[in-house]
Amino acid sequence: MSNLLVSGAQEARRCCGMVYRMAQPPRTSCRVRINRFCVRYDPWLMQLTLAQMTLAAVSMSQDFNYVPTNDQTVAVFIGFILFHGLVNTLNTAWLARITKVSCLMTHLTSSITHSSILLALSLPSSPSRSCNPTRTTVIPFS
Repeated sequence: MSNLLVSGAQEARRCCGMVYRMAQPPRTSCRVRINRFCVRYDPWLMQLTLAQMTLAAVSMSQDFNYVPTNDQTVAVFIGFILFHGLVNTLNTAWLARITKVSCLMTHLTSSITHSSILLALSLPSSPSRSCNPTRTTVIPFS
């Protein structure tokens, strides 16, 4: 009877790719374990970093008069987690709409940013700040 169950599970894996529970989990290498750790905890770290950057932007916009506390950082972090959780519960049609809009906005803002940077780099510097060798004065040692 047990041989029939094992061969049935192997057959299901071979034919259909169905999910089934094995008696022993497969052995994993250290590289796989590190990869799983990074995949599971990287979004949390990114959301914490996003919370810190958001509060830093608020602080910069108020000439550094606002200093966020750790509790405020954790509150913004939890807000981002809840927001991303709500977005992930949307159906596929809504996610496709959001992806279209966000992709368009990302490309537009990056194009405008890169154009602005190239324009700023191509403009000549002001004459008062440039090094003009004809106006140099030599002060002799006394």
